[in-house]
Amino acid sequence: MTFFSTLLPPYAADTSGVCSALYELGGMTVVHDASGCNSTYSTFDEPRWWAQESMVYISGLTESEAVFGAEERLAESVCQAAEELRPRFVALCGSPVPLMLNTDYQGLARALSKRLGIPVFGIPTSGMHPYSWGASKALEAVAGHFARRGREQASPRGRIRLCMAGATPLDFPLEDTAADLRSWAAGEGFKTVSLLAMDATLEDAVQAGSADVCLAVSSAGAGVARLLRERWGVPCVTGAPLGVHFAGDVARAVRRAFVTGQDQFPCRRRPAPQAWTGTLAIGESVFAASLACEAEALLGISAKALAPLGDSAGVLAEGDAAPCTEATVKEALAKASAVYADPLYRLVCPQAAAFAPVVHRAFSGRCHAREARSLVGRPIPLPKGGFPC
Repeated sequence: MTFFSTLLPPYAADTSGVCSALYELGGMTVVHDASGCNSTYSTFDEPRWWAQESMVYISGLTESEAVFGAEERLAESVCQAAEELRPRFVALCGSPVPLMLNTDYQGLARALSKRLGIPVFGIPTSGMHPYSWGASKALEAVAGHFARRGREQASPRGRIRLCMAGATPLDFPLEDTAADLRSWAAGEGFKTVSLLAMDATLEDAVQAGSADVCLAVSSAGAGVARLLRERWGVPCVTGAPLGVHFAGDVARAVRRAFVTGQDQFPCRRRPAPQAWTGTLAIGESVFAASLACEAEALLGISAKALAPLGDSAGVLAEGDAAPCTEATVKEALAKASAVYADPLYRLVCPQAAAFAPVVHRAFSGRCHAREARSLVGRPIPLPKGGFPC
């Protein structure tokens, strides 16, 4: 009963992360599950569904197939659809039922790739991991196959070539975010060679290999950052350029990474004082840590970041990522004087705390989609309520 929630909804699962990360890249994503599961993704997690076409499908797993297994039917359906639609690649993922069937996604991917003559990626999702895990694995798989290290050297003006990885509508508002990221990079004198994966194409995955620095703007970018580091020694900067002050910190970290070749973590948190009563930022770990840094600069008081789904990016201080249940989230909120979080967190936020809504699509779905605003390179909102602002 420790993980039982009475008020807070769950975050989007790994299958949604895969679909979201690959949505614009020209491939075909197939979720192996019952037919209704695609409507969950398209209705709540994907704001592009009604305006931008993409090849995202469900296998239509039936009860008898779940009992007896029918991987050959899945393979035939994928081949038939791929031969008709001609995708650039195919990605296979699944949910808890195929997990219980011990579906071999990698084996299916190898067999299908030989039959179709195009890349096929098997991403072992289960519906039990967070969306950021699925998005990271998906982007890493695509970049791992398509990325190429260009021979082009840095321009005479010394512009740093930047790959920004991990930008999906699950963490960032669809409207303005991609343009704001590119505008911020250009304003700092950087050249954006790849943005994975909003307002993107498969060419962004190809060009990722030509970057001088990889900027992981969320945990979903961790896989691409790891790939570029291991394959070509590209240093990584972990942090989202939110607000005004912290966006400058991220830019300085990019320049340090370029000069030193060392990874940089401008949003990495320091342990807060034991008697802490300050600002709390809740969300995906990189976004929350970046927002906490900007809040500290804006409000002048200590801030903590809370990542209910954990900290795969390694940016939080000890104790920051530990709260992962409704009860422990309430406990952390009780000590905060100001809170930055999705509007649904008002349900468990003390009335005395000031609140600044920051919409998180992976948490509240479409409930507050119209209130979402890009914070990349823009002033963050001031908390309203109990905090003296």
